[in-house]
Amino acid sequence: MQHVDHIGMPRNSGLQPAVPGYSRASCNEWMEEDIMQAQARNDMMMTRVGQYYEIVRTANFLLLGTAAIILFANTAGAELAIAVLVVGAGLYGILAGDRALSDVTALRSDMDKEDRDTNWGRSLQAAPLPIFRGISGIIYAAIVATQLMLLYGTQAT
Repeated sequence: MQHVDHIGMPRNSGLQPAVPGYSRASCNEWMEEDIMQAQARNDMMMTRVGQYYEIVRTANFLLLGTAAIILFANTAGAELAIAVLVVGAGLYGILAGDRALSDVTALRSDMDKEDRDTNWGRSLQAAPLPIFRGISGIIYAAIVATQLMLLYGTQAT
C-alpha cells in the first residue's frame, strides 16, 4: 500500500499539488499534526472554486457548440457521433463539477472556529453547496436530454 500525504498525492511521486504557486514542500509545511492550516485550506478552496468555474465554462461551451450543430447543421448520418459528444460534455459537467463542489464542501467542513466566525466564514457555512451540486447535475442532465431529443427528432410534449 502506497502512503499518501495530506494533499492527496503519493509521497515521492514527483507530482506537484494543484495549488498554483506552491510546491509540495510548502504545502506540507502548512500541515501541522494532521490539521490543515487556514492559509493552505483557503488557497485550495479558491483553487477548486476557480477550477469549478473552468469546468462549467468548458462544459457550457461544448454544449453550446453541440446545440448549434444540432440546430443549424445537417446531422444526417452523424447522429451517433454528435450524441456521444453531447453525453460526454454533459457527463464532464456533472461529474467534474460535482467533484469540485464536493471538495469545496469538504474544505469548508475543515474550517477552524476562528475562520468560521468571520463574515466570510459565516457566509460560506450558510451556502447550500449540496443544493448547488444537485441543481448543477439536474441542469446538465436536462440540457443533454433536450439535445438528444432534438438530435433524434423527438419533441418534448
